[in-house]
Amino acid sequence: MNVTTGAALSASPAHAQTGTGAAEGAADRANAAGGGLERIVVTANRRDQLVQDTPLAVSAFTQDTLQNNQVKDLASLTALVPSLVVEPHSDSGGVHVYMRGVGSANHTELGDPAVAFYVDGIYLPRPQGATALMYDLSHVEVARGPQGTLNGRNSTAGAVNLVSAAPNTTKLLGSASIVVGNHHRIQTQGMINIPFGPNIALRVAAIKDSHDGYVDFARGSNVPPGADRYGAQDQSGARATLLWKILPTLKATFIADYYEDQGAGSIYLPIETQGRDRWSAVIDTPGVLDQSITTYKTKWNWALNDAVDVQYLGSWSRLKRSNASDADAGLYLGFKAENRTEWGQFDSHSNELQFRSAEGGAIEWVAGLFEFGEKNKIRFDIDRSQISEAALQQDLANGNVIFVQPTVGQYASAMTFIQGDRQLKSKAVFAQGSWNLDERYKVTAGARYTKDHKFDRGGQNWACPNWPDNAPRGTTVLTPNQVAPARAPPAR
Repeated sequence: MNVTTGAALSASPAHAQTGTGAAEGAADRANAAGGGLERIVVTANRRDQLVQDTPLAVSAFTQDTLQNNQVKDLASLTALVPSLVVEPHSDSGGVHVYMRGVGSANHTELGDPAVAFYVDGIYLPRPQGATALMYDLSHVEVARGPQGTLNGRNSTAGAVNLVSAAPNTTKLLGSASIVVGNHHRIQTQGMINIPFGPNIALRVAAIKDSHDGYVDFARGSNVPPGADRYGAQDQSGARATLLWKILPTLKATFIADYYEDQGAGSIYLPIETQGRDRWSAVIDTPGVLDQSITTYKTKWNWALNDAVDVQYLGSWSRLKRSNASDADAGLYLGFKAENRTEWGQFDSHSNELQFRSAEGGAIEWVAGLFEFGEKNKIRFDIDRSQISEAALQQDLANGNVIFVQPTVGQYASAMTFIQGDRQLKSKAVFAQGSWNLDERYKVTAGARYTKDHKFDRGGQNWACPNWPDNAPRGTTVLTPNQVAPARAPPAR
């Protein structure tokens, strides 16, 4: 259950508005012609088009639609996009994203997501980027199917692009809202748009969203007083966007974006509860998550002439993360599995140059060059331990905390992965063209060439002892049928 309140302010000069842009004008005309039916302008085809006129399998949602459906991130967007599946992952603080059943479960610094995630057309390579909050957006675009001949970074299953609201050069605007819900949820957000003249404006928006966890510590849990329960979230974000219309044919946008998550992370719970409360677990490692993403972006649009437009997209981003999670979630009493990211830093940059033809001709085309690089470093630790059956039964009989501290001869092992310099360098050239045979038929063809180079310098793995014999007493390897990612219980 959520209760929402909001406020808005607006002030504008007495003269008529000008320079709203082709995209806004197209949307306004469509809304007027459609009797108020919402029409959204998208860029999935690398040109401003109404979503109804875009020849792609794409869904689009405005900020109002997202708010009305309580969509705050990619995981909650699945309620509006049935072919989209988002699975939280406790070890990494990120998510696994699947489109039409196709995705990638490799969430490490080596993997590339099958569903690409973009913010303002800028690719975010790590799965943690897909946990960012959705606020003060123009709209969200979800494109299904392979993407590569229109985007700088290719993806196998689809792409999700968050398009932030652009500054307005004619109006002073502002808004604020608060959402209150169960589990002590409080979400506050606000926005202010300041025009400094007919050609320059600044828009600043911020959000904070927090709520308590919903996975109770079951009897036998060994956690310090005041520890957050799994599922607790404490997220915040801020964005500043500067729009500068340098010339009638040249426009530049500069964006600084920050996001952080300091919650408890997620945990896997058993599908078969074996008589226990569905929303509880015997925890010996409370969840800790501390990650932040800082991104600087710029976009330049230049109408070279009546036939060709040029667009440049550039970015630099840094993700920092540390977290700890209970990998066994009390499924096997007396066995402890703890996963920790002691430190991690992921730096990336991208440069994309696009050329596109003007709309309305018999032949429409888009071509581009793309360069991308990542430099990652991380230390990831895994600890496993197990007490004797006699010690476990004694603790259970006495109602004590199950303190997993192996004695001589009992099971224990540990491993640490220290990767100080893992890099990815990628270059690509792509193009797509369409020949409009008539009003009903069109022929489209595209091509792409990509060269990726990944390497690891000086990485070290340390293990002691008994590795990889890390299965708990009385079982083998956990299978997808034995566990399921914990999601928030129904409102109450």
